[in-house]
Amino acid sequence: MTRERVAELKRAGLNQCGVSIDDADPATHDHLRGLPGCFERAVQGLRYLHDYKINSKILVVASRRNVTEGLERIIDLGRKLQVFSIYILIPVAAGRWADAPDEVLSEEEMARVRKLYDFKFVHFELHTPESMCCAYNKSIIYVGATGDVTPCPFIPYEIGNIRKEPLADIWRRHVAALRLECRGGCPMNDEKARRALRSHTEFVKAGGSGNKRNR
Repeated sequence: MTRERVAELKRAGLNQCGVSIDDADPATHDHLRGLPGCFERAVQGLRYLHDYKINSKILVVASRRNVTEGLERIIDLGRKLQVFSIYILIPVAAGRWADAPDEVLSEEEMARVRKLYDFKFVHFELHTPESMCCAYNKSIIYVGATGDVTPCPFIPYEIGNIRKEPLADIWRRHVAALRLECRGGCPMNDEKARRALRSHTEFVKAGGSGNKRNR
């Protein structure tokens, strides 16, 4: 992210930009990214964003590696760089982490992350045991580049494809069949909830016919 590119983005109307930083230690960040020098480029990009008065935020994934002290160091770095906010992402057992359940934070580790919350500076989407997954409260649906429709970007189970039928029909079938038991947080991080969700999506994709077992 060069000064020229940031100036161009400012002229285009950009008012907010997030930059990922994995660790406040340059060597550790570069090692995790597999790209020497990328920490300094990320930090310089944040400085350019500040210079052009574009609200910047540092994005960081909470992990068992950084939950004890690493996140606090990144928060300190953000204050030093005068970023607008810190946004902490919570690991989800999806994508490349689908077969890595050990990456999911324990309740104790989640409690540590919650203590970092600061209304004015440190934000995150951190579900509590009482909260409801976006896929369960009928508020979101995701359409991929190939037309595949899933309950949300983190859920890899398809419920239809807009190239084969209208999105409205898929949505109505999904909502009508939604009888899942919400256990709090993301269902991809809970084996029982994941199995139930898989059963639900297969039922919806099949047209909502046959025996449905998703509880």
